[in-house]
Order: sequence, then structure tokens, then C-alpha cells
Amino acid sequence: MSDDEWPPLEARARAALWAAERHLGNRDYVAAAMSLGPAVAYGDAGTAAVARGMRQLAAAGYRCQTGDVARARRHLARARERLSAFPPVFQEVELGALLEVVVSSLDS
Repeated sequence: MSDDEWPPLEARARAALWAAERHLGNRDYVAAAMSLGPAVAYGDAGTAAVARGMRQLAAAGYRCQTGDVARARRHLARARERLSAFPPVFQEVELGALLEVVVSSLDS
């Protein structure tokens, strides 16, 4: 096993989801979006799809922070659509709670 194979690709993908979850919970949306690259690149189809949904969620939060509420709502709708195919907890990531973080940002 070479250094390129450690940690395993699946572990890198899962860690990226967890990092993004932490950033989204802290409302650090840019960092959340940037941390999802390994999940898309190395994850299986489900992990990559969840990562894309989380990236859309991060975009919604970012748009809300910059005052572009109309775009934020569109991104949020797209994130909900993408994440609706998965359970509220996916690989120990609380997707339902993350959606609520962004919704509460939009409602405030």
C-alpha cells in the first residue's frame, strides 16, 4: 500500500462529509462547500450525491449571508430536492439538522 492510498478513499470521503457538517453547523458556508471535494471525488454514488446536496445547502446559506434571499431560497429548494432521497442521518451526518440551520438563517 502506497502513501497515496492512506487514508483509504472511502475514509477521505466520509471525513469530508463530517468536516462540511461541522462548517455548516457553524454557518461557515464557504468552508463547508470547499471541504466537500473529496466526498464528490472519492465517495460512492450515494456519498457523492449527498455531498452535492450539502454543497447546494452551503450555497443557500452563503446567499442568505450576502443578502440574496431569492437565490438562497432557490438553492435551498434544490438542496432539499437532492437530499430528500436520503435518510435524515446519512453516514452519521445529520442532514435534517443541517437543513434547519439554513432555514433558520433564512427566517431570521
